[in-house]
Amino acid sequence: MAGAFRRWKEAYTEKAKKLVQDDGALRKVIEGARSWLEKQKDLPLMKGTVEEMIGVIDLLTAYVDGKYRCVPRRMLLAMVAGILYVVSPINLIPDFIPVIGWLDDIAIFSIIFDMGVSAEVKKFRAWEKEQKQEPDTQE
Repeated sequence: MAGAFRRWKEAYTEKAKKLVQDDGALRKVIEGARSWLEKQKDLPLMKGTVEEMIGVIDLLTAYVDGKYRCVPRRMLLAMVAGILYVVSPINLIPDFIPVIGWLDDIAIFSIIFDMGVSAEVKKFRAWEKEQKQEPDTQE
């Protein structure tokens, strides 16, 4: 399993490195993730993963929009690689296999959240909340 994860990480990190240099391509991946998530959100098995993915998608959207750029590159690559894996039709266990097909997606998101993505999403949510509380100074 460790070898499979290492290969996954290397392959998807390389793809992520290319994507973070192209806001248009990254935006398409984010929209693909939103679409995928919409189809999966009501599955009980995916409940926690859905919440995690929403946070990552919101952060990446703010990143692409240029509103929130204070994400360490390593974390940015982990988020993009995780999203790429989850929305990919070809992964370790194909999603068309009910229940079992989502286990690898959940595992990948658990791993990237344990790597520090969870803390980055929390920082983003705090920043987002702060932005909503600031009065509009433009007249």
